Amino acid sequence: MSKPTEKQIAGNIAIARFLGFEESENGFFKMNHKNLNSNYFLSDDQLKFHSSLDWLKTVIDEFATLQFGYEPLSGVSLYSSTEEIWNVIVDEIEKIN
Repeated sequence: MSKPTEKQIAGNIAIARFLGFEESENGFFKMNHKNLNSNYFLSDDQLKFHSSLDWLKTVIDEFATLQFGYEPLSGVSLYSSTEEIWNVIVDEIEKIN
């Protein structure tokens, strides 16, 4: 698997912060979300939101708990690629922040 692009790393960091991952001073993230819990830290280029639908499901579940006043994932469907879903999620998180 290839190394993520700078855009993917930035988007993955935004998602990790949105989910409340613990961030160390040296830029590592502890996966301390209820659905992605682990006892180790990952560097920003080890976050896999951009390439794993399993990782994105956690974000989709989190979106389902929030009151947006609109459907934040209306731009995706069952036939959308992981990349398309990731792009919509990152765009929505940027709107929130």
